[in-house]
Amino acid sequence: MVIELFKKVFFTFGYTVFAVTLAWLILFVSISRTSLAILARQNGLEKNKSQLIALANPTNGTNSNGTYKLPEVSTLPTNVFYGLKVIRDYLWLTFSSSSAEKARISLFLADKKMAEMYALIKTQQSSYALEAATGALEKLRYSQRETDKIVNQPEVKAQSTQNLAKAGVAYRQMVESLKSLIDLDQIKYSELTKGLDDFNQEESSKITQQTL
Repeated sequence: MVIELFKKVFFTFGYTVFAVTLAWLILFVSISRTSLAILARQNGLEKNKSQLIALANPTNGTNSNGTYKLPEVSTLPTNVFYGLKVIRDYLWLTFSSSSAEKARISLFLADKKMAEMYALIKTQQSSYALEAATGALEKLRYSQRETDKIVNQPEVKAQSTQNLAKAGVAYRQMVESLKSLIDLDQIKYSELTKGLDDFNQEESSKITQQTL
């Protein structure tokens, strides 16, 4: 009886240790891959599989050919391992060394959220898609706050502000895709678009101040 109990406890303990180790390993690999993606993005070496989103207006916040590039996403909110992704993002931002780095990473994560939105629209996951877009706005706001904290690096701050302005304008056009969802929550959608409009107005004012 005692031996059987010992075996059961030992098996449970071993399984728990294995599960925790596997979870941390997945988290580590995920952070490493995303770090490399950010590095590639900074060097203008985005992966070929990155999504090119065509925009109606090729000016004021997009590149010359009227597109905005989003990173590829493989893990969506409907995935059982999505919680690890959320933890990874939180740790990544928390342990970043500077406001400039946090602003850069948060904008990248905002782009990931928009990529999630498109993937979820394809499967008519309206609530998840809207939540992803709202999460992108929250990441933009986080990046905006960190950008405002940047000191003694005027060029870095100016570039971060320009990147945010481009993203905000692009996102505002992208969220129009949510209208294709049959059961879209119109109240939350209106709050989202208003939030993006307010954000874009703020960033536009900052860009104007930079040119004075």
